[in-house]
Amino acid sequence: MQKVSRLESSPSVLGKAYRKVDRDWSRLRKSVYKRFFPFLQRHWHSDTNLSHPPSKIVESVFSLPEGIVEIDVIAPREKFRRAAPIIPPDETPLEDFSRVEYEETEQYVGQLKPGRIYGPATVLTKDHVLLKKESFEFNIYREPDRSIYHRLWLPKLTKLDGPVALVASDDIQNYHHWMFFTVPRIGMVLKSKLIKEQPRFFINRVTTPFHFETLERLSIPTSNLIFCEDHSYVECPNLLVTPTPYFARHSKFSVDFVREAFGAKTGSASRNFYVGRGAAKTRR
Repeated sequence: MQKVSRLESSPSVLGKAYRKVDRDWSRLRKSVYKRFFPFLQRHWHSDTNLSHPPSKIVESVFSLPEGIVEIDVIAPREKFRRAAPIIPPDETPLEDFSRVEYEETEQYVGQLKPGRIYGPATVLTKDHVLLKKESFEFNIYREPDRSIYHRLWLPKLTKLDGPVALVASDDIQNYHHWMFFTVPRIGMVLKSKLIKEQPRFFINRVTTPFHFETLERLSIPTSNLIFCEDHSYVECPNLLVTPTPYFARHSKFSVDFVREAFGAKTGSASRNFYVGRGAAKTRR
């Protein structure tokens, strides 16, 4: 019988061990919360912000009952086609980049009355219900990996006045992500019928010239910005939220808004190009 080296067998062994530890830790955490959290709630001071898993996770603001949320659909769900990109023979692009037919989900603004934000962009109702589609943490792909599940207690709750729009994201220092993921979310808020005056924007700290130039072009003064921290915990009487972007492609609204806001010429492109990531350090 052929002998298998330790190096050859280690990936599967380590993978199984990791999954077992992950399952055991998840069960232990749930057991501890179930047994001890009610006791701590009764015996600790009422202003203590004990961390615990959200009481419920819902897909989006559309899953919430009437009375605590208002929704303004900015762009309806629709299907559209685009020209096929030119792909070099030696490239194998992701399916989403090479697809020519899309079904675009609706783009909307939801107003929670009230709403809470943990960290840069985890959206919660006052009853600690987490909104999945409106919450965003960069490089987090599984619900148990969200940072809110890994704190012993939450920071002290800070209450903000007036309407506040959440447009924070961990990736705004990247020019492309800023222009096509953050700026369109600002655009949805500015176009919404839910606001009577420009709200303040809950956002990561802006530092580069392109941040200030685009905000000036959108007529948003820096005095209207509230800079978030990694472990912010705030409540707003009127919290405006938008769906988080899908990074494999841009929504039609995103492209149209950037063209409209910054004076780009519109029209059908004569050629399309596929830009590969073969030389990139990550996600090649």
